[in-house]
Amino acid sequence: MKRFILPIILLLLFISESIFVDVLPSSFINGDFLLVPRFLVVTIVFISITGNRTEGMVLGGIFGLLTDIVYTGILGIYMFSYPLIAYLISKLARILQNHIVIISILSVIGVLLIECFVYLVNILIGFTSISVETFLYERLISTLLLNGVFIALVSYPLFKLVEKLNVDE
Repeated sequence: MKRFILPIILLLLFISESIFVDVLPSSFINGDFLLVPRFLVVTIVFISITGNRTEGMVLGGIFGLLTDIVYTGILGIYMFSYPLIAYLISKLARILQNHIVIISILSVIGVLLIECFVYLVNILIGFTSISVETFLYERLISTLLLNGVFIALVSYPLFKLVEKLNVDE
């Protein structure tokens, strides 16, 4: 049963990402900014650092593929980038301390990397025409702030949950 807890949490986060922007009142933010919830990436980074790197990468690949199938017209962008981010951030975490504040900062860096990677791939294949300045101002900053608030709210319970599940195995 314990083996299914993290995939179920990730599935709930996957569903919550899709409805989050619809539930958020439009008057809450200025219409120029695009908020992109990356709750899956944050959780996958926590799993990769606090728990098992391989499990984080596998779950990242599975949910990346699911994200590609449901949200994008191109298979592989998220399926490749989620495990890559999990791997890179977990390697970086091995150098630094395994403290919750460090993990939270690394999660924000993971969100930054995924946003930049997806933007660059979309520029290369011609799926987007927005400028770098527009991307930085209207999407990246607001996305980092939104996910930073999410991290501040869930980092401690998520850290303890992943740590407990890792110790019990």
